[in-house]
Amino acid sequence: MPIPSGSGTEVIKYAKLTSLTNSWTTLKTGEADHIYTVLSIYVTNAEATTENFSLAFTDNEGTSNIVYLMQEQPLGPRDSYKLHDRCGWDGTKRLRIITGDSANVNVYMTYIDQHF
Repeated sequence: MPIPSGSGTEVIKYAKLTSLTNSWTTLKTGEADHIYTVLSIYVTNAEATTENFSLAFTDNEGTSNIVYLMQEQPLGPRDSYKLHDRCGWDGTKRLRIITGDSANVNVYMTYIDQHF
């Protein structure tokens, strides 16, 4: 990965997902010459039953080198989970999420996208 030269852009963006399932879903796929910093992630359960979710980084194909940020995090009925801890990655990774079952769980993430 090249070292930033001082030219480029730095933009706040968002990603959202609705009605997650029990298969991995990508929140953001990294691109070459980009660095991403998560500002916040909100995970909301719209159902009347408890649901679990996991959040992880994977390789850019989304199939290997899984590094969990949280695993089997319980999310109560009609409850929200707010992650305000910063984490970052470059263009070689994906940020992905999965629920225990097909569920009415929604995700909203804000992040900084630095392109150089």
